[in-house]
Amino acid sequence: MSNSIKIQNKYFLYFVSSIEKSRNSIISLFNRCETDFSEEVVHDLRVSMRRLLAFLKVLEKLIESNYIKCLKKELKSTIKSFNKLRDTQVQIQIVNKLKWNSPELTSFSIHLLNLEKILIQEIHEFIRSYDFDILNGLIFFLKLKLKEMSADDKVNEQTIINILNDLLGELTAALDIVDPKDPKTIHRVRLIFKNFRYAIELFDPLLKFSKNISKKLKSYQTLMGEIQDWTVLDADINNYLFQNSFPFTEISLISGFVSETLHERVNSFFEIKQQLYFKKFEIK
Repeated sequence: MSNSIKIQNKYFLYFVSSIEKSRNSIISLFNRCETDFSEEVVHDLRVSMRRLLAFLKVLEKLIESNYIKCLKKELKSTIKSFNKLRDTQVQIQIVNKLKWNSPELTSFSIHLLNLEKILIQEIHEFIRSYDFDILNGLIFFLKLKLKEMSADDKVNEQTIINILNDLLGELTAALDIVDPKDPKTIHRVRLIFKNFRYAIELFDPLLKFSKNISKKLKSYQTLMGEIQDWTVLDADINNYLFQNSFPFTEISLISGFVSETLHERVNSFFEIKQQLYFKKFEIK
């Protein structure tokens, strides 16, 4: 199979270029993580992989390929390896910002710092032993698949618009059943919204969306991310305090504060919920 197939369709050319950029970004951030396990770098690495996952979701609507399925599985598994470290680092940031002087909260903070050290050691070993040949191989053959299909003139601007409207339909369906008493339904909206946002940003160079839409999408996703962060913190801090038999009165105060903050974030989400019902996309 030749790797010099001439690409005719500009969309497939863009797909190939985007996949290569994603691969380079992921590898670069992996290399940074060997020496820098800061919350920012870990976050950027996970986002880079999630962006590629969102892109693969788009490609699935265009082509059938086992390379896509295998690449999605590889990325999901890798992201999962970083989840606990990411949650722990976010909780450290939140707890450090709390103006609360209590032995219980101090103990939880020390627990988080010790846990972070353990998780960093585990991730360091994971990164050192990570086999980039799997990632590189799957991306290589997927790019060849796209190049082979580059003569297909059926993929055009309307095709991309249809895909975005499909993603919009998934988001709308999730919003219709979201429940303020069930954070899991908000988390589902968040996951679908990520794919929608990353797809918008992926195709922005081709379709030239409004300059304001990217800022709005980011702010909405940030709010939903905060809900998830406080949901995880609510569960983790309660488990820690009860397992270590701290006084119930102090547990109630801390737990009440975390729950109240989570409730405020959820209320903020429902205040802007209607703004997440975007109009269908059309060719300009």
